[in-house]
Amino acid sequence: MRRKLIFAALLLSFAATHAQVYKCPQVYPGKDKPAAPLTSASMQWGELHGDGMFAGDYSEAAPEGYDLRYPFMEDQQAWLVCSYGGKKRHKGRFHDGHEWNQYMEWGTNEWWVKIAAKVRACDVQVREVKPRNPSKSTWTVTAVCTT
Repeated sequence: MRRKLIFAALLLSFAATHAQVYKCPQVYPGKDKPAAPLTSASMQWGELHGDGMFAGDYSEAAPEGYDLRYPFMEDQQAWLVCSYGGKKRHKGRFHDGHEWNQYMEWGTNEWWVKIAAKVRACDVQVREVKPRNPSKSTWTVTAVCTT
């Protein structure tokens, strides 16, 4: 009986957690600056373009890029900050045919994506997509956030 209660409690806790997915546009979408490719991302909490604080990130190497973990405080607005136009690429380490933990330096343009108020944590996946011509690689950013 006790196992059934624990299992039921776990099911309810998973049902109460809703994942929301946010993505950075591939090219800077604003009309105020020239188009530039997506090269990086981070998360911030506080006011839009204000003196908010970058959220504490816990970085982990991943195949073709890296993952970041961001927890948020209850009373702060969270933002996915997409970076465009970074020029310098930092090499990662190769393992099993994949490059791990490569990244681009922060770019010159930022695009801020507002995160739902009830979000308490986000896992951000930054990945490099390498076509046949490695000099033409692109980056993708996906934030999976939970309440």
